[in-house]
Amino acid sequence: MNRLVKNTVIILLGVALLACGANGYVIGVLYERLDDEIEKSIREYADLTPGQDAWLKEEVAAFHYWHRTTQLPRYADWARTSLLPLVTSDHVNRLNVDQIVLDGIAFSDDFNAEFPINKSPEILLSIMPDQMIQARAHVEEIYLEAGERRDKRTQEARVERQVDRMTSAFKQIGWRLSAEQKGIMTRHFEGRAIGDDDEGEDWSLWHEWVQQLFAILERKKLGQENDPANIAELKGHLAIGNRLTQHRSPETWQKNLDRFQSMIHTLLGSMTDKQKLAVEVRMLAIADILDELSQKGVEPG
Repeated sequence: MNRLVKNTVIILLGVALLACGANGYVIGVLYERLDDEIEKSIREYADLTPGQDAWLKEEVAAFHYWHRTTQLPRYADWARTSLLPLVTSDHVNRLNVDQIVLDGIAFSDDFNAEFPINKSPEILLSIMPDQMIQARAHVEEIYLEAGERRDKRTQEARVERQVDRMTSAFKQIGWRLSAEQKGIMTRHFEGRAIGDDDEGEDWSLWHEWVQQLFAILERKKLGQENDPANIAELKGHLAIGNRLTQHRSPETWQKNLDRFQSMIHTLLGSMTDKQKLAVEVRMLAIADILDELSQKGVEPG
């Protein structure tokens, strides 16, 4: 399920907050799709019963309300008080760079902890045999497609893809990278540790983890949705889904984290005054939009 959550994070933060730049109307329209996107991503695994469907709508509405009222203001404040002072600084402190990367991980952790299935895993104990068959088939389809995409790319193509994706992301916050800065990213991705999604190691860890989840569910009996021991076991397994590489290959995870923080530090230190100003203007506009969005709606749903 952690892939499901990661996809939702991409939809929410990558599209709604960045891809539209400072266009408040478009960001607002896409943000309002959060409920639909979460429901769609969950429904892809199996056909839901009426009871499960009602649970999903209620929990997703509550999640959206939580995110709107607590996380959007948090992102806006972080952009103004943590990110922008670092971007506009004449002397980029490595410790501050490390912290903003860790802040991003913390945002992701909190998002995952509140995600409906992770927060209320008892719904998984209501899964029916035919739903289990559907879910297993969907997981195998995802895993097979990921392997096919990976096998079609050379190592050079993988590096180029990663650089292009990050170049596009930076562009959306007003930062147009120079050829030298793209070279910094290229060298980073060429020398990264194993464990990147595009190389397959993370996908293998995910596949193993989800098979273990299925095994846990199949050992449980229907009607035990509220059994504290069952719920505790599920929560424990779901909790590590967002950081599989860290839990299963901690040295690899730390090496990748260190290299990424080093890359961001080097990139920030290479920014021109023109680039800094462009990012400052764009991010302040986005922060204002997030504050406006956070004020809409006073009740869940």
